[in-house]
Amino acid sequence: MYETNKIIKKIRNDNKLTQTEFAAFLSVSHQTVSSWERARTRPTLVMLKKISQSFNIPLSKLLPVDKVPKKSKRDLDKEKLAHAFLCLLSRSDMRNVTMQDIILESGLNPHYVSSLFSTPLDILTFIAIKIEQEISIALKHTTATDPFIILADVILPVLYQHCHVLKILYSKNYANGEWMHFLEQKYIKWVTPFFNNYCIENAPVSRLFAIELSVKMTLSIISTWLTQPIPESPETFRVHFLQLTKMSITDIAAL
Repeated sequence: MYETNKIIKKIRNDNKLTQTEFAAFLSVSHQTVSSWERARTRPTLVMLKKISQSFNIPLSKLLPVDKVPKKSKRDLDKEKLAHAFLCLLSRSDMRNVTMQDIILESGLNPHYVSSLFSTPLDILTFIAIKIEQEISIALKHTTATDPFIILADVILPVLYQHCHVLKILYSKNYANGEWMHFLEQKYIKWVTPFFNNYCIENAPVSRLFAIELSVKMTLSIISTWLTQPIPESPETFRVHFLQLTKMSITDIAAL
């Protein structure tokens, strides 16, 4: 069985580098490298190419074609449409991307595209699910119970690996409204159980209000981080993130 984590660890050890040194070489956090080596997350193809170039390792050795599950044509075309969508959003003159725009950019048959995605929101959902799958794998390996510790130690490193995609989604006018609304609905469901002990007597706001405010403030912190010209590594940002989210909870309780 092909195991990316073992290959990455071998490359690091062969070059006599600590996780911190290896991470610095790749401009990622040492937590990200640790997550790779423990098979909690996997490097993106872009990152594997960077490792290949940085350490003069053939990409085929990092990602053997015969051991990589083949994607169906539909999956490949969905990725092509997602790429076209992101390319359009990244252009300064594109504020309201339509399916027609995406179809023209992708070069795919309109009738065929309609069997894959009906609206740009479907594409946003597709992108989110791909990232969510990586997060789900990472969550299986954590024993933390505090939602903000889970976010800081497990979810932020995964998001950082998709920084180039998320920066576009968070910063462009069209996607920002749709994307943030989509995330709010997803994270409200995830966060709600952590508010089971929320006491209305200690705060004159409803439990639902506190949940929504907490989620919106947390997403705002994350989006501000990822849309910086050069976002801090998850390891560095972790301290600021926990400080800011703690302030948010304090503010809610003090209302």
